[in-house]
Amino acid sequence: MEQAIGELQLGGFVHLAGYRTDADALLASASVAALSSEEEGLGTVLLDAMAFGTPIAATRAGGIPEIVQHEKSGLLAPIHDPDALGAAIARLATDRALAARIIDGARRRVEEFSITRTMERTVEVYREVLMESGG
Repeated sequence: MEQAIGELQLGGFVHLAGYRTDADALLASASVAALSSEEEGLGTVLLDAMAFGTPIAATRAGGIPEIVQHEKSGLLAPIHDPDALGAAIARLATDRALAARIIDGARRRVEEFSITRTMERTVEVYREVLMESGG
């Protein structure tokens, strides 16, 4: 990685943090959070980024589009399209008005995934099942 960063002259932009115990603080201070998954169950790190107010660029892998609404709470790129993901990251890093709009949308969106909202939805499912079974 260090060699590639040097060859691409990205030393002023890319930092290899190594093992850290303060991942939340790093995520909260990042200009953009990016997730380049090919497969992803839900991508809960994106929920953390949304709660911290860090704009998101991610691939459309697995459950990520259930969390991130393109152009509303983040930017989504096709899987296996590094140019599109890079363009999304660059847009968020350079267009502060877009980033601010995305952050606002993400803060509203992340509320849908709170523990309280998850509990409410789970109770709703149980009620529906009980009503259907006559219980």
